[in-house]
Amino acid sequence: ANRLADCLVVADRVLDVAEHQDLTEILAQTLMTKGGALASLGRVREGTGIIRAGEDLARDVGLTAIQLRGILSRTYWELESDTVRALEGMREGLAIAQRVGDRRLVVRLSNNAGFTSFQVGQWDEGLATLEEPLREEQEWSTRARLGGKDLIPGGLLVIERQDVAGLARN
Repeated sequence: ANRLADCLVVADRVLDVAEHQDLTEILAQTLMTKGGALASLGRVREGTGIIRAGEDLARDVGLTAIQLRGILSRTYWELESDTVRALEGMREGLAIAQRVGDRRLVVRLSNNAGFTSFQVGQWDEGLATLEEPLREEQEWSTRARLGGKDLIPGGLLVIERQDVAGLARN
């Protein structure tokens, strides 16, 4: 907790300088860092709000990679309190990652959104989301993980609803 508190002090100093010197990229990234630290300290609503502010700033000035970082961070924390909202964010991030051709994030966000869809009862959409990255050949380093088993490029993904429900219970 002390390191997180130190992080907040440093983040506030950096935010002050970045704001006054119009250092937009540093401002957006530091907002996300501060938000993550706050969320880690149990101040999740405040933290996700600050992450979203950094994410919005990044989007407004075309810093797509930083925007995606914010989406990943925010949706991680939103899963604790608002699964549907987190899923919406994951889908937004997935669409952006697909648009910019970030294969690694397409796989990661497909995995996140796919399993989160199961949690909210959207089975067919979850399966479709998980299957999408498998339609194309993938490098070894960008494979998603499914219940501790690798999704093998070119392999078949066959999941029964009860199998996924069983994974969620384990």
